[in-house]
Amino acid sequence: MSRRRILALTAFMVLILVGLAWLARPHASTDSNEQLLAPNEPKQVAVQRPRPTLQPPTERSQQRERERQAGRSEKPPPAAVDLGTDTAEPLSFEGHLYIEIVDTDGYPVEEAGMGMRGDCGRRSYRVTEGEADLMVDEGLCTLIAWRQDGALRTLSDRVEVDVLGGDEVDITLVLPTERTGGLGVQIQEEGSGMRVVMVVPGSPAERAGLQSGDLITEVDGTSTALLSIQDFVQVMTGPEGTDIDFVVQYDEDTGIVAEPIVVTRAFLEG
Repeated sequence: MSRRRILALTAFMVLILVGLAWLARPHASTDSNEQLLAPNEPKQVAVQRPRPTLQPPTERSQQRERERQAGRSEKPPPAAVDLGTDTAEPLSFEGHLYIEIVDTDGYPVEEAGMGMRGDCGRRSYRVTEGEADLMVDEGLCTLIAWRQDGALRTLSDRVEVDVLGGDEVDITLVLPTERTGGLGVQIQEEGSGMRVVMVVPGSPAERAGLQSGDLITEVDGTSTALLSIQDFVQVMTGPEGTDIDFVVQYDEDTGIVAEPIVVTRAFLEG
């Protein structure tokens, strides 16, 4: 065997021994916390981050938590809307009248009467403490109030209202505060005026000189031939203590005399 071959064999054996020695040395376990790093790769170090600081719960969050545990919500559920139901009021053929009867000073009239006529019917009522509450048929209705002043009746102005079914109407009827006075005569209607039929003894008419048979041709400057008997009676009555001017005709031996007479209205006992 030549020397060169011996050197090559020796080198080969050395390589085999080195390889066996490397394989025989202990290796890192896969369960180890160490990691095999590639050349020039920096070692990664695990950093423990600080835990966040817990803030104390707010009142609102506590309330929500209480509601959650109670199984209910602070906000009520929305109301159901029924879109198929007709909520309109049922049709009515009656109206509701709220009536006040007061004097000219605005005070309720304690004892009064009231009448109505028209589509609402023809009825009369006694009203106490100045208030009335009525259901009436729809249509045109005329109302009037009165108060009994001795032998005379004091009237309010008429109020006309057109009532529709389901209406609520406020009505105020006003009566004079002063008592109503009169003259104390009975009359009848004639073509040329109002004839005096009777004069009540002790009445304002008697004190003024009116006598049965006299013909009243004018009242406060208006010809009585133009007035109905209802209009004339309304003119004759008025506030107690006020005056009314007449022109009266009567027969004398010398013929027909026309004379002005002033009569002061007075309260007449009933």
